Amino acid sequence: MTSDFRVPVYRGGSVENSLCRFSLKSGALFGAMRAMKCALANKKCVPCEGGIPPLKGAALHEFRGQLDGNWELIQEHHIERVFDLNNFQEALEVTNKIAEIAEVEQHHPDIYLAWGKVKVTIWTHKVDGLTENDFILAAKIDAAINS
Repeated sequence: MTSDFRVPVYRGGSVENSLCRFSLKSGALFGAMRAMKCALANKKCVPCEGGIPPLKGAALHEFRGQLDGNWELIQEHHIERVFDLNNFQEALEVTNKIAEIAEVEQHHPDIYLAWGKVKVTIWTHKVDGLTENDFILAAKIDAAINS
């Protein structure tokens, strides 16, 4: 049995839905959803020069649906995730992993570090809202931290 999924692709200020076809066998729906998350994590952030509108409405929720369930969409402006950890050292290690990803992608989140806690807040400052880059960065963070 096969099923079709629509995956959002951001192009020049609008979101187009690209058709993806997955073969569904026992337990494969989870695999298909994971593949969509991996697809986002495999993209590269592209430099934003501004001049494009931030994502709004359904487009935001489609991208949000490709992330780990722990990401929260805040007022259609930014996404945020809190990592609860066992001690300060673990929190520092998670912070450093996120910093390494941010440097490679040249897209830098706000990071709050405390004993046993890391909070990551992501948005694109040049558009004062969310773009595909923000969801790419979040997916890369998920992949690194959840592995």
